[in-house]
Amino acid sequence: MGFYVGELESWNKIGKYTLKDKYTLRDKDHPNDLVMVPKRMEGFLNVNSNTCSSIHESKDRADFFADGDRVACIDLSLFPIGYGILSGRK
Repeated sequence: MGFYVGELESWNKIGKYTLKDKYTLRDKDHPNDLVMVPKRMEGFLNVNSNTCSSIHESKDRADFFADGDRVACIDLSLFPIGYGILSGRK
C-alpha cells in the first residue's frame, strides 16, 4: 500500500484544479484546469483548380490519387469537427 507525501492535487466536479481542496487561483483559470478539447476531422483533402476531388486517409494516398491540376492538399486534422469543412463527415 502506497501513500503520498506533500500537497494533494485534484480537480473538482467542473474540472477546476485544486490544491488541498482549495483553488490555487480562485477567480482565474489555472494552467492545470481541465478543458474540453474539440474532436478533429481526419483525412487529407485534394483540392483541384475547379473542385475538391477526394478525401484520403493518409497524405501518401492523397498524393497517389492527386490529379494533375491539384492546387492544394489540406490536412483536415488541423480543423475541429464542425469548423465548416465537411462538418457532416464521420
